Amino acid sequence: MDAENKGDFFKELNKSETAKLARDQVLSDGRKVSRLVIDAEDRLGELLINSDTTKSSSRGTSGRFEGGKNSLPVGINKKESFLSNYH
Repeated sequence: MDAENKGDFFKELNKSETAKLARDQVLSDGRKVSRLVIDAEDRLGELLINSDTTKSSSRGTSGRFEGGKNSLPVGINKKESFLSNYH
């Protein structure tokens, strides 16, 4: 192997090692983010359990929970809610 080929070999080896390090870092970051998402969903579940609007999960055709509480924020109707969820 001549000097030029050795140089190319080490360049490619360095690129490969850099790519592997980058891959490992992305995987590590992904694991951290997934733990954060799970923790956030867990906390959201705890908050929803303690929320007044979740006392009954049965909905009528009016988009309201039993007991008459509107499930949508003030100023948002069913059509606007639907469109925002599917566009």
